[in-house]
Amino acid sequence: MSTISACKASLTKALTALETTREVDNEAYMDYMQQSKIEDATVAAEALIHTLHTNLEEVCARLEALRS
Repeated sequence: MSTISACKASLTKALTALETTREVDNEAYMDYMQQSKIEDATVAAEALIHTLHTNLEEVCARLEALRS
């Protein structure tokens, strides 16, 4: 009986370790996904700023041409 109890205890420890690992993996994945969303938003914001800057330069050039 003690061998069965020892096996059961070992299996319980292994199962607990696997569940803990899965939780850590899930948290790491969620952190990764959140970071990816932030990076995607940053890239989109930079592209928008670049577009706005280009359009502003064009407007300034046209205003300058009208003044001439």
